[in-house]
Amino acid sequence: PQGLRVLEPGDWAGRAMAMAPHVTIGRDPNSTLPIADNYLSHQHARIVERDGEYLLEDLGSTNGTYLNGKRMTAPAPLRRGDRVQAGNLVVEVT
Repeated sequence: PQGLRVLEPGDWAGRAMAMAPHVTIGRDPNSTLPIADNYLSHQHARIVERDGEYLLEDLGSTNGTYLNGKRMTAPAPLRRGDRVQAGNLVVEVT
């Protein structure tokens, strides 16, 4: 994976970012993707680089993190074309 492209919510749609060794998603204003969304936890999910691959991990969020439509129960590797949903945020791995 090279990066992430935001598909939803509308005011973020189309924004792209390069993949980084540590990406955080949540309502926390210090998150890499700080989204004001009542369905997101303060620290909802993260993407970390480990052994040359990027892993998506839910951080014990209330509403869960979904990878390609399935609620995550354990960290999972990301591939190009994957879709990640957390609250109303939907991103595509590029």
